[in-house]
Amino acid sequence: MSAHTSGKWLRRGRAIFVERGEAEFPIIDCLLLAWEAAEPWGEEEALANACLIEAAPDLLDVCKRGLKWADRALPPTMCQWREDARAAIAKATPQAKEDQDEA
Repeated sequence: MSAHTSGKWLRRGRAIFVERGEAEFPIIDCLLLAWEAAEPWGEEEALANACLIEAAPDLLDVCKRGLKWADRALPPTMCQWREDARAAIAKATPQAKEDQDEA
């Protein structure tokens, strides 16, 4: 499986775009997704979802860097944090999720 769409993710209202060079390409419109799924959420929740999606690549990167630091610097008593971080990374990373499911 491939990684997530590379490039800077941008939110324009409730829609997410990826920036590649000087162009922007749409990834998803959170309100349209709600309509297609026949879900009852509206504009406010679609905007909140778009904000979270826009931040996802940055959050994943911070989590990965934090885990590397924790493996070197934190005492073994902090193992629950490490497990939570690994689980979050696995949820966001197809290959890590496959590896975790096989374990």
